[in-house]
Amino acid sequence: MILVDECRWPFRGRRWCHCVSDASLVELHRFVRLLGVPRRGFQGDHYDLPEAARAAAIDRGASAVDSRDLLARLRGAGLRLSPAARRAGDWQVAALRLDPADWLGRPVAVDVDRPLGTWHALSEGPAPVNVGAVSGTAGHDGLPFDAYVLGPDTPLTEVQATVVAVARRHGDVEDKLVAVTGGAWDRQGIEAAIAFAEHPFHTEVLVAG
Repeated sequence: MILVDECRWPFRGRRWCHCVSDASLVELHRFVRLLGVPRRGFQGDHYDLPEAARAAAIDRGASAVDSRDLLARLRGAGLRLSPAARRAGDWQVAALRLDPADWLGRPVAVDVDRPLGTWHALSEGPAPVNVGAVSGTAGHDGLPFDAYVLGPDTPLTEVQATVVAVARRHGDVEDKLVAVTGGAWDRQGIEAAIAFAEHPFHTEVLVAG
């Protein structure tokens, strides 16, 4: 189960809470991914969420608990990171970089789990495009690669599309794919379409040529 406690830790003008799983870290990564929270936000056994993201997490089924209960359940699941392990940073993962040569022009099936209009953590508002998981792929923690789907102006559940770019995120540990259902998309158009989620990063949009 996904748990969130109270937003009572101040940082950079906001108040933050902890988000954990009392079942597995894979469940935790999968859940926060649906909120648009980047993998770099992982703190070894939890993610920190601001108030708006906490509300979105509860809307998606997370249980609100007090901090003592959250910590007890994290320890009971054997997922609480010790101070020594936190300092060692063994839980951190190397950046996963996608080679454009392997992807550009490739047809993909995207399971859209963040439809257009879904609340997104990095924009703190509705996503203007569909975002989903590329079937048959596995990245960090076995989770599939993410793809922005450009073209459709309605929420989708699944779609066949063609990869036209790799969004190389510097400052995060995962690149993203950009797939389209049709039309002509140049680098500037792609950058504008995905800026809602990429603005906190120095992101290179890698396209053919």
